[in-house]
Parts: sequence; C-alpha cells; structure tokens
Amino acid sequence: MNEFNQQADAVYFASADKKTRLVGFGRQSELMDWENPDMLNQWVAAQSGPIFGGFNFNSKQTLVGIMGGYFVAPKTVIDLTQNTEWQSEVERTNVLRRLVQMRQEDDWVTRMTPVLATLQNDPTKEKVVLGMQTHLALDGPLALDVILDDLEQQQPHSYHMVIKREQEVFVSATPERIVRMQGAQFETAAVAGSIRRGATEAEDAALADDLWRDKKNRHEHDIVVQTIAERLQDMHDLTYAAVPEILKTPQIQHLYTPITGRLDATMTVLDLVQRLHPTPALGGMPQAWAQAVIAEDEAEPRGLFAAPIGYQYPDGSGEFVVGIRSMYANTKALTLFAGAGILPDSDLAQEAAEIQLKMTPMRTLIKGQTHE
Repeated sequence: MNEFNQQADAVYFASADKKTRLVGFGRQSELMDWENPDMLNQWVAAQSGPIFGGFNFNSKQTLVGIMGGYFVAPKTVIDLTQNTEWQSEVERTNVLRRLVQMRQEDDWVTRMTPVLATLQNDPTKEKVVLGMQTHLALDGPLALDVILDDLEQQQPHSYHMVIKREQEVFVSATPERIVRMQGAQFETAAVAGSIRRGATEAEDAALADDLWRDKKNRHEHDIVVQTIAERLQDMHDLTYAAVPEILKTPQIQHLYTPITGRLDATMTVLDLVQRLHPTPALGGMPQAWAQAVIAEDEAEPRGLFAAPIGYQYPDGSGEFVVGIRSMYANTKALTLFAGAGILPDSDLAQEAAEIQLKMTPMRTLIKGQTHE
C-alpha cells in the first residue's frame, strides 16, 4: 500500500465486515466548504464516478482544509475485494518517529462541570456528547502504508476510513455506521452506552452483562434509538429490536441496535446522512441546545471529528460512518479525538477516563511508528 505515501491525494474505505474495501487515487474534482446542501448535491450529481469524503460536524464553524468539510471524486478507484494485485508487502524500515510534544485537555472535567449542572437542574436537557482533543507533535510524518496495514491488524472489525489531501490526513477506526444504502434498502444503527473489555472471557461477559443492565447506559441508548426512529418514521418497513445487542471492539463494548428499512427511489445515501446527522450519539438532546454547548464548551471545533464520512456511487448507493476513534495529521502535527455521552447522573472523571480509552486505537497506531 505504498501508493498512499506516494500519491498527493488518496482515499480508503473499508466496511466493518470488509465486504467493501475501496481505494481511490488522484483528484478528478473536489468540493470544500460548501455553503448549503444544494451546492453539495449539485456537485455530486455532476460526477461520473464514486465520491468520497466527509462533512464538517458543525457547518457554522469555519475550518480550513479538509476539516472544514471535503469531498473528492478520485481519478482512479479500485475495489480491493475484486482486485488484490494492488496490495503488496508493507515496508516498515525507517518509519520510526520521535514524539516531541504532547498537549492534553487536563482541565476537561473542570470545564464541563457547569454543563453537567445544567443537565442535573434542567429536566428539559437530556444528554450532550462532549469531545476531547489531544495534540501530538512528531519529528516526521507518519507512514500511511503502515497505518493502513496496522488498521487491518489491530482493528479488524471496525470501519476504516483514510482521507489524504496533500499534507493533510484524516484517519478513523470507528464502530459506528450512520447509514448504508443498497438499492431501496438501508441499514443504520444506534451505538450508545459503553464499557471496557475484560481481561478474561468471564470478566468480559460479566462487564457486558453489567452494561446491558445499567440504567444510565440503557437510557442513553434508548434516546438514540428513538431519535433515529423519529427521523426515519416516513420510511417503509422500519424495523429494529426492542432491546439492544452488545457490539465488541478490541478496547470497548457498546450497546448496539441495528435499524433497517426501505426508502423512496429518488433518495440517495447522502440524503439520509443529512437527515440523520447529528444523532444524539454524537450530539445530544435537545439537538439545538447540545450543538450550542458543543460549539461553546469544547476546546476546539470538531471538523471531520464525529462527523459523517464515507462514499457514494453515482446511483445514490453507498455508506457513511461516524468519524470517531480518529485522528487528523498535517505534516508532523497530529490531533486525536474521542468523546462521551454526558447524562444527569454521569461522573465526569469516569467519562474523561472513558474518552482516553476510546483514544487507544489511534494511540496504538501512532505508537507503532514512534520510539516511545
């Protein structure tokens, strides 16, 4: 996968089951910082091949580069499930970098305490998802071919997306799908409520049972399920289970409810994405209040972090996921992102620890290329 290092522009998307693995190179056309959905839809309609990219989490917050929202129509797209000749052995020599600086949000709990107080004192406020960013500086850029290889090895059951535009790179190993559309069928899911993995099989099962029975996590999950169902209530054959399943990733277990249905032939996957984003799993309830809190109280704008990222074919089919468990790199500077859902009975210290746990996938990727 050394092409990722050599090409100025490249994209990669792999579904959690790896039945979809797409890679694109070059830049036939691109769209950045669009002003309204119509502008995006017109650009997409003008493309003859698949498009890849993601939204700015909050379009009212202006960011430069790909973090302000970015879509690209690559010159070449390869389906790796059909074409395996492109893949090659990864060269790992001379990729080690030195971590020269790290800056974390050590004041996160203090800054978020007034938000928790609002949740506890105002019954109209149900939940807000608060994020944290950690900044790192290396003495050289990361090797993206190694990143891609390590994603496959370390996070085999997550969705993977990498967006590269010149010196900018966004990487996500996310467990959460926003929506997949094939023909008239769509699949989405609620992923909210989490707990760590156990050290043994027995402990892992016990923790999963604790998560499933925990009132706070079940309430958080139910908010997401009901909100998604309300936004899709005009779809056909909307189906979801009354109780959640357990979704396991290498570091964390989540409550998980798949949701399926059928839509009108004129709709595209991007139409559904713009209807669903942001779900309470990434924003909160009430939505307008949660968005305002995120914009005001998080240290920095999210950009692609926690935003919809994915691809769409010309026929409107495709898949978008949530850009969490993610990092953004610009030459030697890296930013990691993760977040946690805050409810009235949340413990902010525990939530901060959970956020650090959610950063583990990206930290592990970086650790594989540093001396530390």
